[in-house]
Amino acid sequence: MIALRRRTRPAPPHEAAGAGAGARERRCSDGGTQNPSPAIAALSEEATNTQSYATFVVELLQEASGAVRRTRVVHVQTNVEQQWAGWDGVRLLQFILTHSSS
Repeated sequence: MIALRRRTRPAPPHEAAGAGAGARERRCSDGGTQNPSPAIAALSEEATNTQSYATFVVELLQEASGAVRRTRVVHVQTNVEQQWAGWDGVRLLQFILTHSSS
């Protein structure tokens, strides 16, 4: 059986003596899982409520030379799909911009 030990780093020199070292020990004594202050929790909750991902799948059918024969893009959240012949970067960008705000 192998025994594993938690590796700890020494306090930085400016915290090594006095209250700085004690404060560091209190902060880390539970492994960093202390509850955040109400202000931090509120900011975190607000950020969570105002952010979302827009996810896209882009498929390129390519020839052996690397030339793009067909482009297909899907907005995952709405399952809206477009496809066209060849490569059209402007069209792809327009699709992403249109569907990332929905």
